[in-house]
Amino acid sequence: ITGATMDVSSDGVQLFRMLSDSTGFYRIGLDVGRVWRIRFAAPGRVAKLVEFDLGDVPANDGGYGMNVDMRLFKEDAGKDFSFLDEPLGICRYDSATTMIKWDMDYTGPRMVRMPELVPEVYTIDTDSVSTGAQDE
Repeated sequence: ITGATMDVSSDGVQLFRMLSDSTGFYRIGLDVGRVWRIRFAAPGRVAKLVEFDLGDVPANDGGYGMNVDMRLFKEDAGKDFSFLDEPLGICRYDSATTMIKWDMDYTGPRMVRMPELVPEVYTIDTDSVSTGAQDE
């Protein structure tokens, strides 16, 4: 979504805000050694929060990347989205694989709720090209 905001915080303090560009693209660099939260929001849309636990990433490691396709759907007063006040997903460093991975024990049950609340909008894309579902 063009002009969506990303509020980036660590240790409960908002450190900066970013805006998506004219195509909805954004890029955020996060330092290792901290736990970060990013709140994605746009006017008239349901905000979502994601946590990146980079606290255990070795200090000399770096260069990790992750694509997060964040869909913000329209608000609906008839639906309870209060569970999104907490992170929708958490990703953490896995020392066994030396990768940053989604914690599916935490994230999985929350992701299951999304199509239940917004089935006509929230679909899993297999195509790498945006489908425009964010504008539904």
